[in-house]
Amino acid sequence: KALTDVYCNALREYAKSGLHKLRLLPLSSGVGSDNDDNAADLPMMIVKALGAAFHRLKSQHQQSIMDSTAIELCIYEEKDFERYAQALRELQQVEAAERLRRTIGDDMCVVCILGEIAFP
Repeated sequence: KALTDVYCNALREYAKSGLHKLRLLPLSSGVGSDNDDNAADLPMMIVKALGAAFHRLKSQHQQSIMDSTAIELCIYEEKDFERYAQALRELQQVEAAERLRRTIGDDMCVVCILGEIAFP
């Protein structure tokens, strides 16, 4: 919740700024260090918090963000890139399935795999 709040504030201020490019750091309050048991979960925690923060914004702020030329998540270590990329892909799949479920209703079973929609 706290992480989502911080990202929500950052996204809202960016949306109001009129700027066209945003660079964010993965905020973690010390979580995710090599000695931390939660380090493996950090990319998904960050991505989920960003997604939740975006959905909390007013529609005009969401649109301003969608009109951006770039939104970049600056990752500290190159070795972590694939973990963040995978977390983003997973969240996109979940959100795509949720949008489709809201559109067609829960009556139909929908599977979303790598951006492709399959109706079993």
